[in-house]
Amino acid sequence: MTAEISGDRQAAKGRPVTADELARMPRDGDRHELLDGELMISPRPSALHQVVAARLSGMLAGSCPEGMSVLPSPAIRLSRSTVLTADVTVVRARAVTEAPLLVGEICAKGQGPAGADRRAAAYASFGVWSYWVLALDARWPELTVFELADGRYERVARAVGGEVFRARQPFFAEII
Repeated sequence: MTAEISGDRQAAKGRPVTADELARMPRDGDRHELLDGELMISPRPSALHQVVAARLSGMLAGSCPEGMSVLPSPAIRLSRSTVLTADVTVVRARAVTEAPLLVGEICAKGQGPAGADRRAAAYASFGVWSYWVLALDARWPELTVFELADGRYERVARAVGGEVFRARQPFFAEII
């Protein structure tokens, strides 16, 4: 796959980009990710996106048991050719190099995260137990919860608007 990189960075010249190359790229405020060697650059999240991510992180952190941590926007290295940045992640506190227990991504309503199906497949193959997608909408935000079953995600819950979602994995938490 060819990735074109703007500015003072160079093109991948017909070959996949690696995680090591991604780590050496200058940071410009945009979100830089790799998915199967393909460089994906997206603009910095909007203010609403960041507020929702902070609120979700706060709700999870308020219920997070000892031994686990809630991380906002970490880069998750799934392989040499896949590094994704989730909006919210839950990890075992002493095992941050293992697969996260939960990954949450925020997107505009009617759109999934960039490369949504491929992202989900990458998280599933890495062993991320819970995958949450929160679709932004001022009146009717929508949380869809997926859990790993036989190496694939199955939808286990959906909450819309002011509905309460009672998470059981990776720990009990109420999300409104």
